[in-house]
Amino acid sequence: MDIEGHQFGQRRPPLSVTIKSILSRYPDGQIFKEIIQNADDAGARVVRFYLDHRQHGRSSLVHPDVARFQGPALLAYNDAQFRDEDWEGIQNLQLSNKAENPFKVGKFGIGFNSVYHITDLPVIISGEKMAFMEPHEKVWRGESGKYFTLSEVRSKPDTVAPFKGVCGFAPSLATYSGTLFRFPLRNVASDLSEQLYNLDKLNALFGALKCEGKNLLLFLRSVDTVEVYEIDASGRQFMKFSTSIASKEKDLIYAKRKEFLQTVELEHNNYGIQKSIPLTLDFTITVVIDDGITMHHWIVVSQVGSNNKEVLQCASRNHLLPWVGTAIETGGLQNQSNITKEGRVFCFLPMPKEASSPLPIYVNGTFGLNDDRRTLKWQSSERQNDVAAEWNKLLVTDVLPPCYALLIRYATDELCMPHTHIYNMWPDVNAVKGTEWEPLLTSLFNILKTNDSIVWTSMPANDSSQSAVQQGKWISINEAMFVQQTDKLSQLSQVHSSLHHCGVKLVEVPALIHSALKWVRCSTTNLTPSLAREKLKANHSCYESAGNVNKCDLLMYCLSDNKYDSLKSLRLLPLENNSFIAFQDKGGQSIYICNSDFPKALFPKQDLRIVSSQQADVLNELKKVASSNHTQVQLMDFDSAIKLIKQCFPSQWQQQQQVTVTSTDPLFPAAWFTIFWKWVQQKDLKYFAEELVVPLGREPISQTPTFQVTRLSSRSPILYLTYNDILAYGYLLPILLKLPIKITSTEADPNLLHTQLDSYVKRLTPAGILDALSNSCNEQFSQLHGINLTSDEAHQLCVLLSQLTQLPLPRYQVLLHLPIFSSLNQSSSLCNAFTSAQASWGKKAVVQPQELPLSVQHLPDNLVVFKPLAHQLPLLKLLSDHVQAPTVMQFVLNTLLPMISQGVYKPLLNMDAIMSEIIIQLPTWKWQYPNDTPFLIKSLSELPFLQVDRNVGSQRRCPKDLYDPSNVELSALFQGELVFPCAPFNGQSHLILLKECGLMSEASPQVLLNIVASIGLPSSAVPQQVDPVKYNRAKAVLKYIGNHPFPNGAQLMQVTKSYSWLPINSTPPNGYPSCLIWKGSCYASHFISGNIFVPSVETSELPLILGSQVFIADACVPNNLSTVFNIPSLGPLVVAHFQEVIAHHADIAPPCLEKMVHLTYQYLNRQADVSSLFETLPQWVYIKGKFVSPQVVAVEANSSFSQDLSPYVHTLPESLASQYQDLFTRCGVQKTLTRRQICSVLEMMHKSGGCEVSPERAWYIVVSILNWLTSNGEEMAQLDEGEILYVPIECDSKAPRLEDASKVTYSDNEFLCNVLAGQEEQYIFLNHRVTSLAHYLHISPLSDHLSITEDAFEDAGQHEPLTVRLKNILKEYKDGLTIIKEMLQNADDAGATELNICYDARTHTTQRKALFFPDMADSHGPALLVHNNSTFTDDDFRNITKLAGATKEGAPLKIGKFGVGFCSVYHITDVPSFISRECLHIFDPTLKYLKGAVKDITKPGKKLNLANSILRSSKQLQPYEGLFGFNRQQCFNGTMFRLPFRTSPSEISSTMYSKHTIDEMVSDLIKCSSELILFLRHIAKITFCSIEADSSTPHVLVEIEKTSLQCGGNIVTTISTRENGVSSSSKVWLVSTSEESTSQKQRVGSVACSLKMQDGRYNVQRCNGETFCFLPLSKSTGLPVHVSANFAVMTNRRGIWAEDSHTSHGTTESQWNVQLMETVIPKAYYSMLMGLKGLEQEGKLTGYIFHSLWPLKKELEQHHPWTACIAA
Repeated sequence: MDIEGHQFGQRRPPLSVTIKSILSRYPDGQIFKEIIQNADDAGARVVRFYLDHRQHGRSSLVHPDVARFQGPALLAYNDAQFRDEDWEGIQNLQLSNKAENPFKVGKFGIGFNSVYHITDLPVIISGEKMAFMEPHEKVWRGESGKYFTLSEVRSKPDTVAPFKGVCGFAPSLATYSGTLFRFPLRNVASDLSEQLYNLDKLNALFGALKCEGKNLLLFLRSVDTVEVYEIDASGRQFMKFSTSIASKEKDLIYAKRKEFLQTVELEHNNYGIQKSIPLTLDFTITVVIDDGITMHHWIVVSQVGSNNKEVLQCASRNHLLPWVGTAIETGGLQNQSNITKEGRVFCFLPMPKEASSPLPIYVNGTFGLNDDRRTLKWQSSERQNDVAAEWNKLLVTDVLPPCYALLIRYATDELCMPHTHIYNMWPDVNAVKGTEWEPLLTSLFNILKTNDSIVWTSMPANDSSQSAVQQGKWISINEAMFVQQTDKLSQLSQVHSSLHHCGVKLVEVPALIHSALKWVRCSTTNLTPSLAREKLKANHSCYESAGNVNKCDLLMYCLSDNKYDSLKSLRLLPLENNSFIAFQDKGGQSIYICNSDFPKALFPKQDLRIVSSQQADVLNELKKVASSNHTQVQLMDFDSAIKLIKQCFPSQWQQQQQVTVTSTDPLFPAAWFTIFWKWVQQKDLKYFAEELVVPLGREPISQTPTFQVTRLSSRSPILYLTYNDILAYGYLLPILLKLPIKITSTEADPNLLHTQLDSYVKRLTPAGILDALSNSCNEQFSQLHGINLTSDEAHQLCVLLSQLTQLPLPRYQVLLHLPIFSSLNQSSSLCNAFTSAQASWGKKAVVQPQELPLSVQHLPDNLVVFKPLAHQLPLLKLLSDHVQAPTVMQFVLNTLLPMISQGVYKPLLNMDAIMSEIIIQLPTWKWQYPNDTPFLIKSLSELPFLQVDRNVGSQRRCPKDLYDPSNVELSALFQGELVFPCAPFNGQSHLILLKECGLMSEASPQVLLNIVASIGLPSSAVPQQVDPVKYNRAKAVLKYIGNHPFPNGAQLMQVTKSYSWLPINSTPPNGYPSCLIWKGSCYASHFISGNIFVPSVETSELPLILGSQVFIADACVPNNLSTVFNIPSLGPLVVAHFQEVIAHHADIAPPCLEKMVHLTYQYLNRQADVSSLFETLPQWVYIKGKFVSPQVVAVEANSSFSQDLSPYVHTLPESLASQYQDLFTRCGVQKTLTRRQICSVLEMMHKSGGCEVSPERAWYIVVSILNWLTSNGEEMAQLDEGEILYVPIECDSKAPRLEDASKVTYSDNEFLCNVLAGQEEQYIFLNHRVTSLAHYLHISPLSDHLSITEDAFEDAGQHEPLTVRLKNILKEYKDGLTIIKEMLQNADDAGATELNICYDARTHTTQRKALFFPDMADSHGPALLVHNNSTFTDDDFRNITKLAGATKEGAPLKIGKFGVGFCSVYHITDVPSFISRECLHIFDPTLKYLKGAVKDITKPGKKLNLANSILRSSKQLQPYEGLFGFNRQQCFNGTMFRLPFRTSPSEISSTMYSKHTIDEMVSDLIKCSSELILFLRHIAKITFCSIEADSSTPHVLVEIEKTSLQCGGNIVTTISTRENGVSSSSKVWLVSTSEESTSQKQRVGSVACSLKMQDGRYNVQRCNGETFCFLPLSKSTGLPVHVSANFAVMTNRRGIWAEDSHTSHGTTESQWNVQLMETVIPKAYYSMLMGLKGLEQEGKLTGYIFHSLWPLKKELEQHHPWTACIAA
């Protein structure tokens, strides 16, 4: 039999308990800020508070129980009116209506609850309403509030009396334009709080508000005035405090803020503003306290937006705006020294000082806060996935830095604040690093370092407009040279002045700026010789105008560190011409230092290559530079002198062999040659070979104004004459002067007596003359032909040269070319009276042949024939190799034809005449010279002597390259081409002989290919027009190919691809429809490429199915050529042509149309892949004279639906189905008519209105389809998700009107129809003809659409669903390791000694029938199980069901709060369960899993006894079986929780755990292993194991175990960690504990310092001390040790309670914590120090410094409230 189980499950606490829990997180000092914040969200500008002392009447109230709230109160006013969403939001407890509004800061219903610190009955007046909020639910029984209209409460004057006269409110008003709150002060303890309030306490709270007076308005969006008044008992009002923006600026600031908000609202798209929107404000805040007035001047910069992808994604995902702000107080421009130094943090309003930042400015942002709004959320080991902590990090890292930089820029550029104050605005690296604000540093400094105006130089600017008062300007880091603190500018003297003249900008900054630049590894330039050099290199233009002395001073400074290897590019190298150049590497152009061995006079015009010697000290330093061999500066030596001398010569001389020098020559001094030859006497001349150093002539160069100089070369044409040579051969001087040689002598310069000179000049001898001439000609001996000698001179020269008996080749060539021989052809224009043996054309001199059958007058003019004279015989004998006597044939072959071939036969008329004679002589020479004639014919065939154009000078061609002009086919092929011989060779007699010489009479295949290439155009996809000649030649090519064999098809294919040359037929064939395009119709005389060409095949029907898409040939393509064309795949083209046919089918005759359709279907049916071809044709199936879509066609009808659905859906005619069924089915036509096709008829009729058919037929079709669908349930069930079914609706039309069935309803109740008649909302009703089918069509009735309720008046109380409460708790209790810690603390509180965690990846029984609770089948998948070896007590069973209840308040040594921290398990699951003792407990807040089993939904859960036989026999307990000793047959001695993983998002959470998430949890557990159980009192072991999906055996992943050893009064604790069975780490701690009992409760404090075992002894290790409440709280203490105590912790265990700067008094919790810090913690600390001393004395401790673990005041002051430990 079934069992019912016992009611169990977590319960919603009373509203007062929930609010009390909220108050524990919101200190009373928050009240005023929350009210201001809500006013700012509402757009108010003015906020006023009133401390009301009055007592009001109690007789006329809305309820008698309100009377006790008519005494003193706090009133709050703002000038904005409540909107509907505000009224709704303030009623939702912890469910803010502003959560997804990026422009709202406050959360009505959350922070507003802080008012319950002082009151039990808040009252609100705004608009037409007056609302009371009463969470005790005692005034209006069971209701948490009421609201009334102002008109209704007029009859209860005492109710509105407290508001009368406050901010314009009067009882007679029906609507109030602002908002008034009244908070009666609590005078009796209540369930909300036992704290009583009077006006004195309220005044104390206002004291904190006054302290924030100057800060309150900085970052608000609309509020610009906050005032505090007091109303005395008589009703008089007087101001106590106000803060406001100065009146003259107030409206302007409001307008700017409003414009800024409008811009942000305009730009924001799903919270993602992808650009930064800044707002910079500069205003004064006036603060009035009693009679005192203070003015505070501020700069405030706000910025919204980011282009960071991660920021935008997080903003969009979590409904946040990347909004930040920065501010500084300047104290007014007259007193700019008052720079803000405290790093306050704002979330639009100032946060408590414990949330301050280490920055020197105020910072604002849409920060994620802890629920108490006291501190910011930051990432930690337990908050790795915390959205708010991640968001804060993104703001600090990516959004805040640009805003910070903008603040500094504004203060710099707009306010011109002193540079010392600007520097103070930079964050101090040492103060910020190691804090949560550290990520800001890199981004900010990277922005600042790129600023053009970021550091201040006190040097005068180059700009003459620079104000003298400023005495400097802001510059970029790249411009600055930083003065080191050790540098003193006064010591730099002249160097400083020189650097100033060079434009160097010196900068001196404080240490924090250096630290900032170092943080981002910013390279800075410091004032050192090395960096001065680099700066001067980069700014050479700034010091080029400096004087030479200053430049030399700069150089001396730059050389002072002897780092000569870094002088490159420094333009301070002084030269002899008083200029300065840049130092270069030693590979650069050398600069020399001269000396006596190498005087400066030896290097004329080289002042740019020689160091100045004007300053001896500079020269001495530069000699050291030269010796270092790092630069181009060198000491002059012989090799360098050689190089430099060669560079002395003017550049104009470089390409000249001889130059003219004058005594006044500005390019080069004439006296240098005397200096050179005197200096070089003892040097080797080879180093100056080929240089212009040899003076020519016989006149002394020192006395002549002009002389020639030539190069010193062994190949020079120089005759060297001594005094004796001139005496012996003086008669030859006139002849020598006519020869192309040069003369030098000792008369020109007496120093020309060098011993090596003969190696470079020639002596006056016959051989010397020929050698000089040979060198002069340089193998260009033809220049000797121009020598013009008289007969006597030629005779004298011949006589002198005849002394030679042999001639080496160079001398032979000179003699061969000397014009000393007589010519027989004196009329030749190329011959003088004397000529050379080489002047005749050819290799040898020609002797005229005897019996020459050719006309002498036709011989070339440039051919010379001569006979030598007798006196020339001796020389001609030496030249016998160059004289010949040829025969006639030899003369023609070896002389005449080569002259023609080489183009030197002159004139051309003589050449035509002589060649005509040679052609005519061929028959005669065949028998005269039978051996030579074949060679002659071959030579003639390759000789270009035939003209193809009669134009003078036209190109001549060989016979073998030309064609017979008498061939008609060739004439057509070569129409317009120059390939035929002209007169006088085109006569028949000449043509016959020319054919023997190779004249062609047919065209080869290659020639045809060349013709195609010549007439073809570049291959193109479009036709190209050509002239008629090319068009006709293309047709001639096709004809010629048809008449002649054409073997080279592959090559023609290549040409076809490369050119467009095929002629297009522009006329369609007979029978082609005139309405269709003929693609070639507009292309008469056009070519197309063979790549896209379809040949004309006479027997083919292709033109009918392709004519609009391809071009057809104009000529019949020969059969032997059709195979070479690249015919493309025609399928797509056939379809494209078919598309044209479909578009014009109405204009095509039916017989022709049917023929074209069938031809198309036939062709495509043969194609393999045809389905893709029809994708572009929506309608292509031809049925009954029209084309339809294949989607509305089937081959045959549906067997269960026989009705005809035309014209909407069709079946194929037999004529098409029988022939082309395969084609249609391949292309998407259904085999049979489908359900979707049948239903599509309804959609088509919906779109068209059914106008295609008559109304009667339309109704017939609609009803038939709907009847078929509803009668066939399977067809109805097959409707796809998202598929729309259209049904007929009620309308006035005769034809059916169809609409989406999901939008349609039907009337199931006449009364509801009458109700509907009075409503504005309209409904669509199903047509009465098919109403009977409504149920089967899944159409809902009207009753499901209407929801009509009647409310007499509306409740206004606060309320909250359980799932929402759990969801809000999860925001504070993060997942991951936090869940483990919560389970740890509960286990430790229960006295367990070990905790075991198991990840079970298995899926257990999911068969619903096998389970006790069938709906829990989904929870039997992977889960996390947590076991401890203690059992639940009865109190534990009760407490775990209480939500937000303080279940362990009476147990000071208990860590956890069952019912709150336990709720963190809902991160993992929606249905936690556990077994302990004899019971199974299941929680199901969503009521998804225990649906139907829970009777009281306020207790959503079940508790079952394990002894029940039905439960034992079911599979409900299978997931627990065998784990941690569980056996369903007996009670369980322990506690085991099972947390099945959530499989889909729920109302509680969207988090879904996986194996990856568990791996992260294990990793976090290992990281925290050494601290996790350090201070726990019972738990000494933790294990984490896993069970794979296909296994039943747990595998241990991690084991953490604690062992303790007593050591005096302390304990040495060792925490060991094993991973996968292997030891991974071990940590040792010395723990000291102190306890004491008080009248309140027991105090316990412990301190632990880290020890490290080394060589058998301990070593003390400092650690980053953290706060523990037995378990780590992830809060730093500033101590070098860990501290644990039974602290009063915040409900989310994120920290301990501390006195709030906004609270007038310390809370009980914060006071308790301070007492712990002043009592047990110092005692434990002292005990630990004494224990260390004892260990040292025993020799168990090494290297211990007694004060190393002492607390430091400086560190503690940064970690509020740990300063309480110092004095204690």
